[in-house]
Amino acid sequence: MLLLALMSNPAEAGGIGLITTAGTHGDVFYAYDLADNQYAVRRQAPDYGMGLQMILGDGNDKYVGTARLWLQQDAAQNDDGVKAAAQDQGWKGTDEEGVANPLTYAYRDTPRNLGLATAGVQWRLWGEPLGFQLNLISNVGAGFMTGDSTEFILAQVGPGVHYTINDSIQVNAELAYEMRFRKSFSHGSTFNLGVRYLID
Repeated sequence: MLLLALMSNPAEAGGIGLITTAGTHGDVFYAYDLADNQYAVRRQAPDYGMGLQMILGDGNDKYVGTARLWLQQDAAQNDDGVKAAAQDQGWKGTDEEGVANPLTYAYRDTPRNLGLATAGVQWRLWGEPLGFQLNLISNVGAGFMTGDSTEFILAQVGPGVHYTINDSIQVNAELAYEMRFRKSFSHGSTFNLGVRYLID
C-alpha cells in the first residue's frame, strides 16, 4: 500500500530498479520455568532479501522520495545459550529444596519468509547529481506478510553512497540501522545494494 500511495502521487521524474539486502535483526523467544516465570532469549540473527525500489522526484533535487517492496528471509532460531540467558535473568536450575526447575520453550527451527515495504526520503548531503553522492536515507514501513502472523513495524536510517553513471543508470549502496517493533523494540542493521533506471 505504501508503494501504491507513492505511485498515485504524480511526479515529473523518478526511477525504478532492483535492490538486494543483507543484515541482522533482533530476534527473541521466551522460556518459562515451573513457576511460569518468563525469560527472554534475545540474539542477533541474519537475514537477506531482494526486491524492487522506486525513487520519486527530480534527480537534481537534494530530496527525493523512495519506496521499496521486497521479499526477505529471516534465519531459523536455535536454542543455543537458553540456560545462560535465563540465568542472567535470575533463573536457577533447582529450587531451595533441590527440586529440578527445568525450562520449557518453543522456537522456530526453520527460516521464515517475509514481505516488506517501506517509504522514505533520500537526502543528498554531498556531491553532484551526475557522479558520486553521499546521502542520508530514512525509511518507514512494515513487515506486512508473514507466515506466522508476526507482522511488525520497520524503520531504517543511515548513510548511503550513490553513483550516477549517466543520465539513466544509478547504483546505490547503503548501511543503515534498523528497528523493528512488535510488542517491543528490537534492533539490527542492514546493508542495501541496488541499481536504478532513472526516468526524466
